[in-house]
This record gives sequence, structure tokens and C-alpha cells, in this order.
Amino acid sequence: AASPVATGRAARWLADVKTLATVHEADLRVTVLLDVSVLSGAPGVFSVRLPPGLDLVGTSGVTLDSSQRQGERLELRVTDPARRRHQFLVSLERAVGSEWRGVEVPLVAVEGAQRETGEVAVEAVGTLELTAREEGTLKRIDLREASQALRTLAQQAVLAAFRYRHRPSEP
Repeated sequence: AASPVATGRAARWLADVKTLATVHEADLRVTVLLDVSVLSGAPGVFSVRLPPGLDLVGTSGVTLDSSQRQGERLELRVTDPARRRHQFLVSLERAVGSEWRGVEVPLVAVEGAQRETGEVAVEAVGTLELTAREEGTLKRIDLREASQALRTLAQQAVLAAFRYRHRPSEP
């Protein structure tokens, strides 16, 4: 997904992923703010691994030229590969209906990132019983510790917030 620059150096980047999961009676909406910092090279496309079962609602970004979903991957092509920073907003959703028991908040991942950090917040429209548990590198945080960008995305009361750090060698 990365193209090398003329000097032959491979492209390398870090990813910061902010995820807001909004739980409704009939559906789950996931809004993801991707912040990619390029360390070297000039990647023209970033590939994002999408969770199964979610429909892509939209993508946007100042440097976004085009986006294309291919199965469980979303390819984000940029207008200026030489830029050191790219931000994208990705919206996903799925109908849930009466199957709310055991539904987990799905996370996206930027493929090829040397390191990925992220935050997750869960908000609900209506009355909801939530069981929020830490798992793997996902650690619960106080909402006040969550980034301003993530708190700004929320339009309802945030019920739980988490932070994580992911390396390519980790599941």
C-alpha cells in the first residue's frame, strides 16, 4: 500500500485512530478519525482494515483524493503523497436490531503502520446497559483523559473510554 520515493527509502508512517461508537436501538454507528504521520517516503495510498459486517457510509479528508472499499479493506488515495500528515474521517454502520447481547465495538486498523495508537469512546442514544471491559492492549481511561477530538465527535453522554497502543506484531 506504500510506494517508495525516488531515493529508494520505503515509506513508513505512524497512525493515531480515534473511534466513536454510537449505540442506537436499531444500529451501531462507528465514526473513525484517522491521523497518519509519515516518517519517511511518500505513500500515495493508505489501506485501512475494516471490521466485518459494517457498511461504509462515507469518507472525507483534506488530502483525500478518492476512497475505494475492497472487501474488508478501505483504500484511501491521497492528493499529495509528499505531505507529512494526513487526516481522514470514516463513517461506518450496521443494523443490529434485537441482537444487542454480546455486540462488541469494532475497531479499524491502518495497515502498514509502524505503530498505531488509539482511543475509543462509546456513547448511547436511549437507555442502555453497557459492560465495558479491558482486553489486550485496550485500557480503560477516564473521559477527561480522552482527546479533545474524540470528545468533540460525541453528541451524547460518553459511557466508556479506552486507550490502546498496537504494533504490527500484536493481534
